[in-house]
Amino acid sequence: MALQSAGSVVGGLLYGARSPKGSTFRRYVRLLVVLAVALVALPAVHLAHRAGLPASWTLVLLGTLLVFTGLPIAPAGAEEFQLVGEMTAQQKMTQAFAGVGSFIAVGAAAGSAVAGLVADSLGPAAALSLPAAFTALALLVSLSARGPITAALAPAKQNAPHTPHPTPDIGDSHP
Repeated sequence: MALQSAGSVVGGLLYGARSPKGSTFRRYVRLLVVLAVALVALPAVHLAHRAGLPASWTLVLLGTLLVFTGLPIAPAGAEEFQLVGEMTAQQKMTQAFAGVGSFIAVGAAAGSAVAGLVADSLGPAAALSLPAAFTALALLVSLSARGPITAALAPAKQNAPHTPHPTPDIGDSHP
C-alpha cells in the first residue's frame, strides 16, 4: 500500500500542476480509464512468479506496478470530489463530501473482503484482477449516469450563490 500511495502522491502533484482541460466529468472518466488500464497489469506479478521469475524480481515487479497503478488514484479522487462539489448546493456540501468519503471507506473494506475470498478460492491472480474489474465497473456506472450527472450540473451552476460586492454605508468614512 505504501508504494501505491507514493505513486498516488506523485500522480496528484503532477496532475495538480497542470491546467485542467475539458469538463470535470470527462476528466474523471478519462482518469477511470487510465486507472483501469493500469490495474490490468497487476495479475502479471503472479503470472511472472509462476513462470519462474525469482522472488526478488517478483517483488521488484510488484513494487514497480504498485507505484505505476497509484499514479492515477489521487487525480481520479480529486476529480471525483470536484464533480460532486459541482453538483451539490452549497448548503449540502458537507453531507455530500461525507457521503463520498463513507462510500470510499465501505468500498475499500468490501473490496478487501471480496479479494480475500477470491484469493482463497480462485488464487492470487484472480484477486489481483479485482481492482481493474471494480474500476471498470465504476467507469460503466459513471458513463451510464452521464445524463443524471449532466442534469445535476446545470442547476448547480444556475443556483450558485451570488455574493454581491458590499457597498459601504453612506455614513462610512474612507480616508
